[in-house]
Amino acid sequence: MTDDAPRAFVQEADCAERVVVLKVRVPGKTSLVLVGAPRAGAGAGVLSPEERREAWGAKLPPGSVRQRPREEALAGAIVVALSETDVFIEQDGEVRVVRPHGGRVVVTDAPPGSTATPFVGADDATRARWEE
Repeated sequence: MTDDAPRAFVQEADCAERVVVLKVRVPGKTSLVLVGAPRAGAGAGVLSPEERREAWGAKLPPGSVRQRPREEALAGAIVVALSETDVFIEQDGEVRVVRPHGGRVVVTDAPPGSTATPFVGADDATRARWEE
């Protein structure tokens, strides 16, 4: 990524054990990127603020215990790529992955896999697939 390319900056993170919601800002657009590890199924995708309000009405689903240190650590990261299950971020020059694992959402070191799509510059069809 070149220095003058647009970046997907994490403005805010809302985190609990089973869900992480990243408020991501790209010039001209704000998106909510969700990584969830519910009891049935797990994955990553993009939500609109309206969809999040419809789904659970608040920043996190009811009963979720906020993880403020994790929220502070993720704020300021750059979203690099997204797959069906993972969100790849850059923090301090290192690529990390936010992913469901063992019924929780974890942040770990890992390079983007071949199924990851760059977040910035994704075409409308790709974004529509994420938002389904």
